[in-house]
Amino acid sequence: MNRVYLILTFIVLAVIQLTVIPFFTFGSFHPDLISVFVTVFAVLYGRVSGMIGGFLAGLLLDLMSGGIIGLSSFSKTINGFVAGSFSPGDKKDGLSKVKLFFIILLCSTMDSFFYTFLSGSFVSIGFFELVLYHGILPGLYTAIIGSPVLIVIERLK
Repeated sequence: MNRVYLILTFIVLAVIQLTVIPFFTFGSFHPDLISVFVTVFAVLYGRVSGMIGGFLAGLLLDLMSGGIIGLSSFSKTINGFVAGSFSPGDKKDGLSKVKLFFIILLCSTMDSFFYTFLSGSFVSIGFFELVLYHGILPGLYTAIIGSPVLIVIERLK
């Protein structure tokens, strides 16, 4: 039942990501709901599960969006690895909402940076602009838009 719930959640988020989120584009960046999903999944289930989930989510997103196969897979795998490193494991106290917000910020920033870096669309800009405009700002925007997820997670506990 848990796997079915995760798959359905991913499908709903992917459909929203591909249809509704383009309307929330601010400048040249947009929030990445799949990045938030992978981050939360990895924090809940650990590093290895996060990497596998990130790879599969990225691959399915590439297939659904018609993008270059492998870009999202790679960036979401890195996302799952880093987020899984923050997994509380067997601790019963878990993570606070503030810590989870900053984990989402870090992971979505890295996700966006690596996706842009590997796509080659940064050739005409400098490294500082790549980090700021294609890493930090989209990561911050994703973390802010993804904040309601923290409320849902708290309710599920």
